[in-house]
Amino acid sequence: MMRAGWVVLLLTFSLATEAQTLARHCVGESVQSVTRGHFKYRFHLNDPEGRTGPTVIFIPGGPGQTGFQTPLAYPDEFRVMRTDPRGAGCNASPDLRDQDLTTLETARDLVAAIRELKLQNYILHGISYGTMVATIAAHLTAEEGLPAPKAVVLEGVLGRAFQNGEYDRAYLKHWEERRESLSPAVLQKLEQPQPFGVANHLVAAWLSMLLNYGEYADGSSLLGDQLASAADDSVAFRIRALTRPAEAERARLHRWVTCREIAGDMRDLQFDFDLKAGHLVRSQRRLCDGLTMSTPFDSARWQSPAPLYYFSGGLDPATPPFQADYHFAHQRGPRTLVRVARGGHAALSGALMDCQKQIWNSLATGQDLEPALAACSMATTLQRFP
Repeated sequence: MMRAGWVVLLLTFSLATEAQTLARHCVGESVQSVTRGHFKYRFHLNDPEGRTGPTVIFIPGGPGQTGFQTPLAYPDEFRVMRTDPRGAGCNASPDLRDQDLTTLETARDLVAAIRELKLQNYILHGISYGTMVATIAAHLTAEEGLPAPKAVVLEGVLGRAFQNGEYDRAYLKHWEERRESLSPAVLQKLEQPQPFGVANHLVAAWLSMLLNYGEYADGSSLLGDQLASAADDSVAFRIRALTRPAEAERARLHRWVTCREIAGDMRDLQFDFDLKAGHLVRSQRRLCDGLTMSTPFDSARWQSPAPLYYFSGGLDPATPPFQADYHFAHQRGPRTLVRVARGGHAALSGALMDCQKQIWNSLATGQDLEPALAACSMATTLQRFP
């Protein structure tokens, strides 16, 4: 299994007016757009001749992460449509007001693109926050009389808004479990006033980021690999590189959507935790001050007209298994839940990396997933309805 894991790339570019030059990856023959009122929604469509598979629409997480340059590993015969949410990446716009930044409007943008392209054989693939967008978009296709997706694939699933105290609880739990397996030398470094010569909140952000990856099939982990090399002089550089401040557009979108729809007690986009004597503790930041949880997400409100496929990691601290369980329990159509016991947040793209192409081919043809899952090195279990 590859040890690098699945990494979502964050894009940085400046967009002051529509007349300004967009970043290079936001223009070109493969980039199309659809007009949505005063806003132009851009998407990237990879559609070379001869591809016979479905169009997979990739919907990134965040809120605020972008998909135009994310490494993806779909089967070669698939067409791929990459998206950025309204308000970030190639869809940042000075014309968008704060109140325009909602998951419902982002889903409507996506449905408008589906209508524009006249798609019929397509799959929605959402990861993390993207599972909210995919869930709502699938429901909207039925409302608007469009062909339903062949499948809706949800990875790192959000089923409902987090209640107060829920969204970071799994990070604290998983870190305490991991601490028990660390060597005395590594623990001693983490218990210093400034581990590795880096500010505590940056180290805490780095550790929580690594927790997202879960474990490998052999029981080791990216977190363990990184901490094992903690004596390396480059560790401080790596921590600072991975915890750079987010772009203003992404930070704005994250705050507005998260605080109103996902977690009203969110503390920060990156720095939810501090590190004290080697323990992760909740920071005192208050990202959501001045905002209220006005439209909490509930997947039960958005019934899918297409078969749903859930991929949930048992060690996922960002969207713990109860989130996928809730989504699964409150839908009424056909659905399949794949549990990856030792998997992290990217339970399909990361934990099942060695067998994901077999899985995608099964999803595209509506075949039973069990033969494809049998080729995976990570242990999985399957739950279906009906």
